[in-house]
Amino acid sequence: MKNYIKYLPILALGFTACEPELENPIDEPGFYSNGEADFSNYVALGNSLTAGYADGALYITGQENSYPNILAGQFALVQETGEFLQPLVADNTGGLLAAGTQITSNRRVLAVGSGGNPSPVVLSGTPTTDIVNTLSGPFNNMGTPGAKSYHLLAPGYGNLSGVSTGMANPYFVRFASSPETSVLADAIAQNPTFFSLWIGNNDVLSYATSGGVGVDQSGNPDPSTYGSNDITDPNVFAAVYSQMVTALTGTGAEGVLINIPDVTTVPFFTTVPNNALALDAETAASLTGYFQAVAGILTQGLMQQGLPAAQAQALASQYAITFNASPNLVFNRCAYYVNKPFGLPSND
Repeated sequence: MKNYIKYLPILALGFTACEPELENPIDEPGFYSNGEADFSNYVALGNSLTAGYADGALYITGQENSYPNILAGQFALVQETGEFLQPLVADNTGGLLAAGTQITSNRRVLAVGSGGNPSPVVLSGTPTTDIVNTLSGPFNNMGTPGAKSYHLLAPGYGNLSGVSTGMANPYFVRFASSPETSVLADAIAQNPTFFSLWIGNNDVLSYATSGGVGVDQSGNPDPSTYGSNDITDPNVFAAVYSQMVTALTGTGAEGVLINIPDVTTVPFFTTVPNNALALDAETAASLTGYFQAVAGILTQGLMQQGLPAAQAQALASQYAITFNASPNLVFNRCAYYVNKPFGLPSND
């Protein structure tokens, strides 16, 4: 062992000698260039993806790691810029208050349960971010969690009185320049030299994540009539998006437009794939027999409680699930029946 140890200093020198020498070190002034772009006043517009929303809430660490804040740090390497201002919340708990009453949940964290298994839980504690305590801007990061495309143009989207009715956004209430303004108006008022616009995923995402609890508003040109989980009419989206780009570039600013990812690639929809369980004929028959037996037992139980036979059979029949020898929606369907209010018809 001693014989080997005495050669370690020589080996270390060898490794040092092999370190590459960069002809143009990346930490030298002038290595980076902004080309023809002017990043001196960068303003970012968007929704939660822009704001730094993470873990089901908006909190300081998430905001500090927002992509606009990261970009602003890189822009500062090539051009003198002012401070990139964000409407930071008051803590890392993540919830929002309205006059002392909590209106949004705290962020989720990973915790280990009594059985030793990790799972996400809502962080305990009382948040300290109250939306009645408005901030003085302007702010470079105009990302507003929950916003759809047409919301960025809506006057009064930051009006405190509209939060309870869903006409205003509690996050924008905190940093809107006035109750009557819009997100776009506040962005343009800053005379940005460069902007980023990432908006539109919520125009369909809320419909998808709610399980289709909403309305496809295709053909309806009036977004003031839309519900929170509705799908935006494509013509409405095209019109408002074009209006935003025209308004932003009309000030002489240049910018970047960010695409909307395919909703089917979002982890929310890919954690458990569709038709995840492939059943052979024997297993399918066994499951079918089991659930038919459950329906029969339930029928007898309901009749013993005084329910007429026909009504008891109708109620219990919804649990007589038939399985086929093929990929089956067993996970989704079982979860549906477990959580289903008692008494709904089987085709509901």
